[in-house]
Amino acid sequence: MTTHFVPPEATPPSTDPSGQGHRTAPRVIALLTAALGVAVVVGTVAAAAVPTVAAAAARDEERSVAVGGVSNVTIDVDAVMLTVVFDDVTEASLDVREFTRGSWTFERNGSALRVATPRSSMLSWFGGGNGRATLTLPDDLAGVDTAVTVAGGSVDASGDFGDLGLTLAAGRVAVRGTAETLTADIDAGRGEIDLANVSTAALSTEAGELITRLGGTAPDAVTASVSAGSVELTLPDEVYDVTTGVSAGGVDNRLRTQPGSTRTVYVQVDAGNALLTAD
Repeated sequence: MTTHFVPPEATPPSTDPSGQGHRTAPRVIALLTAALGVAVVVGTVAAAAVPTVAAAAARDEERSVAVGGVSNVTIDVDAVMLTVVFDDVTEASLDVREFTRGSWTFERNGSALRVATPRSSMLSWFGGGNGRATLTLPDDLAGVDTAVTVAGGSVDASGDFGDLGLTLAAGRVAVRGTAETLTADIDAGRGEIDLANVSTAALSTEAGELITRLGGTAPDAVTASVSAGSVELTLPDEVYDVTTGVSAGGVDNRLRTQPGSTRTVYVQVDAGNALLTAD
């Protein structure tokens, strides 16, 4: 009797699940790295392209408005360099250069003249903006009441104003000339004011810097409020009744003082510093 030996079936080698993971991980990392590289390249190209598109879309604009009967001017701007001047012209004119978005407002409504930049857009985040502009007012408007609001950028104005109001959220505002009254509110940024013959002035700053010189005839009353900022106030060399209040910070008063003087100065400092000097 012959016995036939049948060998057992070969058992296939077991697959280690962990080995599959080890082989997959490098591939995943490679794919993620490649994707990240593409994203970086696309982002770089987009960031470079948007300013180029904005520059290509930049345009200029000139407009004029008759101002007979105008008694107040309102200026509301953002992301711009604006210059305001008075000149021997018959109409108010606005000359805007290299702006890339929307349309400026330059219109008269009854006795009011309004100037405003376009609203912000996503393009402004990548280099778009409202350009550079010059607002020219006729000399006949000397003494006009004027309100200037700056959300960002800068305004440089010179001339003779009536009641002058300045509000600065960020950036810079500089004014020279004369005014009947002055109100300046500097939230952040820098204000530079050099005016003559101001009768009353109300100044305030929060986390900003306000440098003010009031020359000519000394003002009757000045108030200044400082919160986490600084005020430097220069007045004509007269005698003033000066009152100060300080909760944090300090006041350096170098004015000549006399209680009961008809010219008054009141300064409140909650945080920051105030310097009072005479010309």
